[in-house]
Order: sequence, then C-alpha cells, then structure tokens
Amino acid sequence: MPPKMEDLFEQIYLHDIRLFTCPVPGAKAATVELEGIYGIFLDPDQIRDSAEELCVVAHELGHCMTGSTHCLSSSLDLIERQEYRADKYAVHRVLPAKQIQQALHAGYTEIWQLAEYFNVTEPFLKRALDIYCREGYSFGSI
Repeated sequence: MPPKMEDLFEQIYLHDIRLFTCPVPGAKAATVELEGIYGIFLDPDQIRDSAEELCVVAHELGHCMTGSTHCLSSSLDLIERQEYRADKYAVHRVLPAKQIQQALHAGYTEIWQLAEYFNVTEPFLKRALDIYCREGYSFGSI
C-alpha cells in the first residue's frame, strides 16, 4: 500500500509539531527545534508535486522524530549524520522494505515505476534502496 500524506500529517499532529507554510530561502523546507518544540517550515512554491511533498515532509518529520537537528554553524560531518538519520526515518516510514519487495514481485522493476507506484521521487527511492542495502537487504537487480 503506497504511503499517504495524511499519515505524516497525523504524526505531526500527534507529536504536537508546529507546521508552517511560508517562504524558506534556499530550501524546500526546514525544521527548527527550540526548547523541545519542533517546527516544520514548508515552502509550497518550491515543491513541484505531491510526490515531492511527501518526501520533503517525511524527511522533515524525520528530523523531529529522531531529534536530528543541528546549528547552521555545525560541522559538515555532523550535518551529514543528522541528514542521514532524518532520511532513514523517512524511508522506514514511507517505504518499508517489505512493501518494496511486494511491488517488485508485482512487476514494478524499474526505479521510475517504483517511484510512480509509491508516489515518491526517484532520488528518494534511490536513497531508500541505499539505506536498505546498508542494512543488509537485497532487492535483486534494480
């Protein structure tokens, strides 16, 4: 079953995360934490379609759920670790490995087919495959 935006919004609501739509210079979205309260800022003018919105919101929710925020002046190493943690949360939330395997068995074998089926972007799908590969999963020849 492909992921749904409503599921992510429900998590945002249940965890009392503030959600704002406004311009975010230089980014599609950003997450801010202040004294344990998280805010997600989305720039709808920079988000192309529902697939990109799903991926962006899942990633930002990943920052909140894993506590992986950082200062703007943080080292690149720390930033990369925090971004990976947010990506990993998003991937597990939106594209469970079992669902990818089911889609493969149903005949969706190309990256673009899987991305379309799950309503995610191709880069997000590729990131998911990379994360699962690091975790020891194998999806054959995609």
